[in-house]
Amino acid sequence: MTITLKEIKEKKKVQMSFLDDSIKELIKDCKFNEPVEIKCTFILKPDKVTLNIEISGLLSANCDRCLENFTRTIKITEKRDIKFDEFGEEFNISEEAFQDILLSLPMKFLCSEDCKGLCPICGQNLNFGKCNCEIKNSQEKEI
Repeated sequence: MTITLKEIKEKKKVQMSFLDDSIKELIKDCKFNEPVEIKCTFILKPDKVTLNIEISGLLSANCDRCLENFTRTIKITEKRDIKFDEFGEEFNISEEAFQDILLSLPMKFLCSEDCKGLCPICGQNLNFGKCNCEIKNSQEKEI
C-alpha cells in the first residue's frame, strides 16, 4: 500500500487502516497466520510528515530451544518524522511496516522465557518432563 505526498498535502491529515497479506511469509524462521493489520496516520507539518503506525498480527514460529511450534500476538506502535526529501513521490507503507516488524523480532524465538529445551542426549522435550539420561554438569550448561 502506498501514499503520495500530494495526498497528504491536500488533506493535511490522512488515516488509513488495511490488512496486508504480502508480509505473511517474508520473514525467515517465522510467518504470520493471517494478514497483518496496519493502522497509520500521516500528519502534515511545515517541513515534514509525522507518521504514527500500529502493526498487529498473529506470529507463528518454532522455539529455538525445544523446537515446538508456538503462536504469539505481536503489536508494534511507532512514531517517526519523515522529511519531505526522504518521503519521495510515493511512500510504501507496507515496506515501512515490514522494517518495523523486522526490528521488533527477537534474535531467538522462545515459546516461553523458562523453556527447558531438549535433552542433549536423547532429544526429549524437557518441558514435558525429565528423561532418564545422566547429564554431566558440563553438558547441563550447554542446554
